[in-house]
Amino acid sequence: MAIIDQSGQNKVSIDDVANDILRRTKNIEYKINFIMERNVANASSIAPADPNQIWGNRTFSQHGDDIISLSILSTMKINSPSYIDIGAHHPYVLSNTCLMYTRGCRGINIEPNPNLFDTFPAQRSEDINLNCGISDERGILKFFMFDPTSGLNTFDPERVKFIESTTAFRVQKTIDVTVMTVDDVVDKYCSGRFPDFLSLDVEGLDYRILQSINYDIHRPAVICVETSSAANADEIHQLLAGAKYTFVMRSVVNMFFADALRYDSQARFASR
Repeated sequence: MAIIDQSGQNKVSIDDVANDILRRTKNIEYKINFIMERNVANASSIAPADPNQIWGNRTFSQHGDDIISLSILSTMKINSPSYIDIGAHHPYVLSNTCLMYTRGCRGINIEPNPNLFDTFPAQRSEDINLNCGISDERGILKFFMFDPTSGLNTFDPERVKFIESTTAFRVQKTIDVTVMTVDDVVDKYCSGRFPDFLSLDVEGLDYRILQSINYDIHRPAVICVETSSAANADEIHQLLAGAKYTFVMRSVVNMFFADALRYDSQARFASR
């Protein structure tokens, strides 16, 4: 199938258009990563934060999710939170935990993509960094890669079908990756005590991972989870409500929940 231009003479293949859009999208992603890396490298030249900016004047997250998380945790009187970042992506580009790290907090970063993981040991050297995946069962899963560093890469075959049916992206490579459960990680690396903050962004397995956590034992104070659709958001909301978590708010794509056993919805009006 082809598209005829306004002259009525030249024809452009839809495949060519799709490939051009894909090329431009990848280029935009690379430029964003470059700008973020340059900004971090030049952080010392950034104007100082106003004293009223409690968390400073920088955010590393896609939609300010790091500031939102710190604010919710603060109302729970957790001012130096530990964290577990599942699907961490990059030490500081689009990171929900880098701001916490710059403030002296420490935690665990889990990233299955070896191309992305390689930057963690040097950039987040005081964290525990794990090059593995997380699922509801331990084992080995196929990791589908649309691009060496794309945030769309996933363990979920259904997610792959959706992306390939609605975009020009196609899986370029598949690798085998060892996966652990969240409870396994907490028991092994946190002496059985769940960190204060859970950030979860795994492109399709979010619900299964949340469902696998034993909330009678492991209860993060705040959960930030990416949702892929209204139906997905509803099922996550119902699951966490059943585990006694309060829905606090959502950003553009993430939902924030707080442990109802510790969160006072009126706390936001109290002085720090």
